[in-house]
Amino acid sequence: MSGTATRPARLANVTLLVAQACNLRCGYCYADGGSYGAPAQRMAATTLKRALERLLPLAGPRLTLSFFGGEPLLNLPLLEAAVLLGRRLGETAGVEVRFALTTNGTLLEGRALEFVTRHVDFLAVSLDGEAAVTDRARRFRRGRGSVHARVCAGLERLRAAGVPFGLRATVTPESAPRLADSAGHLAGLGPVSLRLVPDFGATPWPEPALAALVAGFDTLHREALARALTGHVPLGGEALYPLLAHRVQGTVRERPCAAGEAVVAVAADGAVYPCDHFVGNAAFRMGCVHDGDFPGPEFARVQARLAANTVAARPACRACEASHLCGGECPAVAAAGGGGIAGADGAFCRFKRETTARLQALLDEVAPVGELPAPLCALVEG
Repeated sequence: MSGTATRPARLANVTLLVAQACNLRCGYCYADGGSYGAPAQRMAATTLKRALERLLPLAGPRLTLSFFGGEPLLNLPLLEAAVLLGRRLGETAGVEVRFALTTNGTLLEGRALEFVTRHVDFLAVSLDGEAAVTDRARRFRRGRGSVHARVCAGLERLRAAGVPFGLRATVTPESAPRLADSAGHLAGLGPVSLRLVPDFGATPWPEPALAALVAGFDTLHREALARALTGHVPLGGEALYPLLAHRVQGTVRERPCAAGEAVVAVAADGAVYPCDHFVGNAAFRMGCVHDGDFPGPEFARVQARLAANTVAARPACRACEASHLCGGECPAVAAAGGGGIAGADGAFCRFKRETTARLQALLDEVAPVGELPAPLCALVEG
């Protein structure tokens, strides 16, 4: 099968794992300390060039190159080269190239800070909450010190430089009872966005922790809705968007995400996967940018498999009243849990059903009859 015949219609995001290595060792890390189960490695300039040459022609009018790891700032020279090469190849291909960076936030100083300030369009920093929450799960690989303190110092430098940033927090069974406090702490640090992501799949959720998680998100959604009604970004209220899109535009989610279709990830060795969560899973390897026929049969096979993973095809989703808003569990998390991409963790499903029902009830209080208030419509129409 030729490369042309198997090309995706429009890539929107290419995640580059420029450093499969990390200076932290987080207890919940799905990437095995940043190396994804392989020896620590950094992407070479030849692999970067090959990846951009092969993937930019598959993009739509805009493409985001997302620098990821491990900790991507450990390979800063390659990031600088990627910006220059990405812009040049984008101009040739007629593609507007933008740059995103996800970092653990401990290296935001000096040359790295200058790079972020000058070149990064979308910056996400990982931080789980207050020092007691963050430093319990996230520790430096070598030496001692507070990860929370180091990240907060980096955030202060970003604020001083006028660089907007988002925060991403992982919520574990241990930290769930402090969710509302952690979210308030993070919101006070000045992010333009805030994502709170429960760690399902790898860790069992005891009943008290799951109940605390649902209650915590209920509080967050109430606060997010209040912010949205006054025209502000609903920090911590990510679940609002699919529900509002459904009410305003009739949008339904048939799949969990766009992995493998609008999104792909390139590992440090050039192997391509549907997203970073699949890296190292041989069953979802989509080929390699160094292959002569890339994108070839492997690319098409994995794409087709993920495209078929709709809520209608997932046994756990068929009878669920929230499936059209949820789209199902992350397929990589489901696969890692041993149930295949159509499986689902019971705690995840309960969390989605209960939080969705509570959020729908909140919206009914705001607009029991007729159209939603204009500020809520603007969130999905703008």
